[in-house]
Amino acid sequence: VKKNAFLEGSFTTRAGKQTDYYIDKYLFETQPAILDQLTDTITEVISNMEYDIIAAPAFGAVPIASVLAKKTNDPFIIIKHQEDTSPLILGHYESGQKVIIIEDILTSGKTSLETAQYLSSIGMKVVAILSVVDRLEGGTESLSKHGFNSISLMTSADLKQA
Repeated sequence: VKKNAFLEGSFTTRAGKQTDYYIDKYLFETQPAILDQLTDTITEVISNMEYDIIAAPAFGAVPIASVLAKKTNDPFIIIKHQEDTSPLILGHYESGQKVIIIEDILTSGKTSLETAQYLSSIGMKVVAILSVVDRLEGGTESLSKHGFNSISLMTSADLKQA
């Protein structure tokens, strides 16, 4: 991930914050070898969790969830957040299912929190929110504050040190 997607320089985030690095998720999510390694690791992390379905907020986490679902033989849904309306769920799901949410880059946790809260509101049980990279900018704390378990494969600090 660092070799392919960790960019150093001067960047402005979507939230308008200045940063000296950027993690371009599409530079690692479009590489089959990297997706293979990431989803092998995620498969190990979730192997002891009880869940029925995988969820991916559109669009960043979709490639990861797709490969993961193929490896684990689990169904997955795509959550498309929309302006002024409830999110659109693409794929088959049922109320009462236990769900693992896959996230690419966790920053503030806003998208993950909205996804988790929405899925909870329609009767699904969020087991965990698993991100590839935690930027260490409050996302984990925000999710925890709202009662959601967050797991990250790596952090921005890990990438800076590597």
